[in-house]
Parts: sequence; C-alpha cells; structure tokens
Amino acid sequence: MPENLCTGIAVVIDNEVTTDPDIKAIISKIENNGIPVYSFKSIKNARASLQSFRTINFLILDWRMHTSSADYESGLMPGYFSQLYEADSTDAIDFIKKLREICFVPVFIFTNEPEGTINDEIISKLRESQLYFDDETRNFIHIRNKSSILRETGVIEEINAWISKIPSLYLLKIWENELFKAKNTIFWELYYASNGSWPKMLWENFKKENEDPKYGLNDTLFQLLKAHIDLGALEEEKVLSKSVYDLEDVKKLLKGTMYCSNTLTIDKPGDIYKKGDTYYLNVRPECDTIPGRPECEYIYLIKGDALEMKKIPPEKKKELYNTKIGFYEKIGECFIFLFENEAEVINFKLNTLKVEKGGEWSAYKKCRLLPPYITHIQQKCSIYLSRVGKPRLPIQIENDFFPPATIPEIQSNISTNNTKQVPNESKS
Repeated sequence: MPENLCTGIAVVIDNEVTTDPDIKAIISKIENNGIPVYSFKSIKNARASLQSFRTINFLILDWRMHTSSADYESGLMPGYFSQLYEADSTDAIDFIKKLREICFVPVFIFTNEPEGTINDEIISKLRESQLYFDDETRNFIHIRNKSSILRETGVIEEINAWISKIPSLYLLKIWENELFKAKNTIFWELYYASNGSWPKMLWENFKKENEDPKYGLNDTLFQLLKAHIDLGALEEEKVLSKSVYDLEDVKKLLKGTMYCSNTLTIDKPGDIYKKGDTYYLNVRPECDTIPGRPECEYIYLIKGDALEMKKIPPEKKKELYNTKIGFYEKIGECFIFLFENEAEVINFKLNTLKVEKGGEWSAYKKCRLLPPYITHIQQKCSIYLSRVGKPRLPIQIENDFFPPATIPEIQSNISTNNTKQVPNESKS
C-alpha cells in the first residue's frame, strides 16, 4: 500500500509512553512520516476521549498497562500478577469493543511480551472475545513485539504492509482519503459559489417544492459525494486477496445495499409493510409523496407473498429461475430478496395495486427498498399506472355511438361514477 494512504492522526495508548525507549522510538518514527501522534498513559483517559476518535488513522495499544507499575486506582499492586494479567486483558478487550462502536480503524497491539506470550495469551484472549480470527484477512488487529518491529521492518513499513493484506482495511484507506478529499472540494466550492449561504438556498428551495429540507439536503450531499469520489487507485490483487468468504456474510452485505431503516417517517416509494403474513410495497412516484402536494398522503401498494424456497419442488423452481438471467419475472410480478429470515424471497403481484392512506399503515412499515431495486419495480408497474393519453374521437362518430337523446342519462352516470377514487399523480 502506498505510504501516503496511511494519513491522519494516530493514537497511542501506553502507560510508559514517556519512559519506555521502544514506544518512544515507535512514536518518533511515526511522526517522522508526517503523522501526528496523540498519546494517552491509560485506557481510562483514552476512553474519556473516545468520541473524538471517529476520524483517526490508526490506534496503537499496549497490552500490559497494570503489570509494569502499581495501579493505585484499581487497588492492584505489582505482586499480584494473576489479577493484574486479567485486568490487562479485560481493560484492553473492553476498550477495543467500545472503539468498534465509534470507528472502523486498524488496531495495533505493540507489546513488550515475547512471541510465546503473544500467541498463548493475548491472541487466545482476543479469540475468546471474537476479536481475532485464524483467517488473517478477516482481522482488524495486528499484534507485534515492540523491539522486533523496530529491529526487523520498521513501523510505518509494517503498518502499510499489513493493511495491504486486509481487503476491508485497504479499501477503507483508499475510500476514506477520497471521501475526505471530495468533502473538502464540495464544501469549499459551495461556500465560494454562494458566500456560504448555500444551505439556506437549498433549504428554501426544498420548502418551496413542499419537500422535506432535511431529506433533500442529505440526498443532495450524497449525490455530490458520489460524483466526486474516484476509486481508481484500488489495486485488484489487494481487494481479492481474501481467499474465502462466508455465504451469510455475502447475504448481509447485499441486504445492506437493498434496504434502509432510517428516515421512514415520510412515506416514500420503496416502503415495505407487513400486515399479518402479507407484505406490501409502496410504488407511488417520488414526486407525488412530497408533503404538501395534493393527496400526498396516499400510498400505492402492491401485495406480496413470501416464498419458502426450500419447500418449493424442483419443477416449480424451473419456472422461477433461469441460469442466464437469474430469477425469472413474469410481466405481472416482481421479486425482492433477503428481506428477513422467513421471507428471503417475496413475490409481488403488480395487478394487486390498491390505494391507501399512508398514516393508517405507519404501524406496519418495516423498512425501505432502495434504488435501483425499487426503480425496477416502479418501471414494471408503469403498465398499470401510466397516464398516456389518446386522441378523442370526432364528435360525429361519438354521436353515432351515443345518440344525443341518450347523452343526459349517460352524462349523469359519468358524473356519478367518475368520482375520484384514485388520487391523480403529479406529472413527474
């Protein structure tokens, strides 16, 4: 991994940060590479600043924080090694778990312990806590003896080489640098283009369009970021270095790209409802769901049923699946996948469309299907929702079909039967 990818502030937690020559040398080498280091002498002090760790570069943690000197706060003294060892493990593991809730960063445990202790105790404790794995490409923790890393490879070289072998961390570093660069570019461009007033301008515009300004701002910023982020620096062999992966992990990853559970207070296309054992999907056009627009409170629902794939006989599966295109959708149906355990596949029938008031369904809302999946379904639904006009017949032909003497009665029926049953859609 190129050295310049390892950028940003580093955090070091070591109770001998000012006295141990090895950790002092490690910090010096990091700083010599242009990386600022912020150090703490105890996990307790670092924990107090944890909320500020969201954008750090990496973290270095010493495993032995109690055994090297008396810990007067805990009441443990150097002679009680078994209790001290346990306190070291508990504090380090608890801190790493808390750190995971704040940020996703590589963690380096640099210790004075010999290799035997690293393998038999430290790695063992981390494994018990599901923080370390036999598959190295799955790990976000790297453990090394302090003097060995200084003697053999060098600190930054070791950090870069290890991160390059972990696809998730390697991608993080590439993407994170692009994200920060894009964020900086976008906000400065907007600032200079509007003398800093662009949030007000956008907010007022969204209000004028009867759209939720918070939703609109969020959507706009993400579109701008997407347009500016370029991952051309990714090296394929490093992304593909993980040899195996678990099917359930793949399902979770894909599910995360298909559904969201945030900002569900407003009715939007893609909202999925579950009422009893039946599923419903809102396919109403986005522009018609904007609060304040005529009849925006209505939602257009199509009905779906869960398919228990393991119970479907082989001959039926042949009707559902094509090896060239995947799931085979007939004209009047659509599938969504990986929704929940008992409904990994849901088959929606497009001809079941019905109009309901969204407020009456809010208690049944589960999550929202995201583009391009909802876009695909809306396009298929257009056969039922389209308002393509056609020329009216010449009046002479109409009069031939409907003699004028019959018009008053027919007109009366039209007036009665044409009472609006389905809200008109705004022209998107």
